[in-house]
Amino acid sequence: MNDHGMYRHVLDDELFMGVMGILKYDPEFPNHKANYRQYIRESTLFYEPIAVHNLAIRRKIHQTYRLVLERRRPSSGARRSTFSVLNSCIIFNQVDGISHIQNDETFLRDIARLLVEGEPIPPLPPPPPLLDIDRPESVEGAPPKKPNRVPSHTPPGVVSLDHHEDEAGRADTALLQRRREVIVLIQQLCVMGKVVQLPSRMQLFKMLVDRGILHALHWALTNPEDEPSGLQTIAIAGEVLMTLLDHDVNGVREQVLRQCEYFASRGEPDLSLLSLLCNRLVRSTDLAVQTLHCDALRALLEMPNEGSQEAIIPTTLFSRMRDEGKTEKFFDYFYQSCIRPLVEPIM
Repeated sequence: MNDHGMYRHVLDDELFMGVMGILKYDPEFPNHKANYRQYIRESTLFYEPIAVHNLAIRRKIHQTYRLVLERRRPSSGARRSTFSVLNSCIIFNQVDGISHIQNDETFLRDIARLLVEGEPIPPLPPPPPLLDIDRPESVEGAPPKKPNRVPSHTPPGVVSLDHHEDEAGRADTALLQRRREVIVLIQQLCVMGKVVQLPSRMQLFKMLVDRGILHALHWALTNPEDEPSGLQTIAIAGEVLMTLLDHDVNGVREQVLRQCEYFASRGEPDLSLLSLLCNRLVRSTDLAVQTLHCDALRALLEMPNEGSQEAIIPTTLFSRMRDEGKTEKFFDYFYQSCIRPLVEPIM
């Protein structure tokens, strides 16, 4: 029961449903039978907000889901070593998935097209069926999604604040829902990244910052607070932003500076992420949203002392080197352009 290869074999498509049928019977509870196969066939859904084109990685995703099901299945006969093997298999698959995403230009480009450029991703042909839990994402004959392009005056990498309206002024709920699902996908990717070894984890988060994920979070933080789905999206984006700040605060500051320089060069109103955090902190009426923005601002503006314990935490060993010139420029930008909404109530 402690052989990794054996677990990978029983998780194959041809055997898995039979294995789940065997696991339905527990000798200690002869009068109770769990409906594992019925749950997998009728209640589970494999859905891809952003398509994964690599079939090997898709199989590992399904395999990981099945391993999680097996790990959560109550069993009095399962030994601690068995759960250790299951956890090891899950971590190995997660590492493979993270490595694939880091090198998959198509996956990251699709996220940018959907959340940064405001363009719908063209539908993909349905992949060959891998599992019983696979279901087609779209229904044949459904009306095509309308394009929701960002207005021409919106700079590259900065999303329009009118995200909930299309060109005709009506809500494009399908595109909006898919964008929110992609934000959840990014959150799950960050959750997986936290369990891998520190060098791989730091490489993942620095890659996300460099590839423009902050612009997707910028869009998510502009969701309306008076809608439950919008409030949930803000909370998820805040969690992802705090994760990035904990691992690559210098990279986030550099991205904010690039936004600032773009607006300054065009003489347009400042719509950077830092400006958004300051304004939403003051104008928000939701305590949870205020706390989220406050924590993000604190992480962005906090400078640890050189001799403090915080300055020698493990993440700093693999973090991006701090450029003193850019750091000073970032704080100048904050005090000159962004701090006014915070101090205006007491002026």
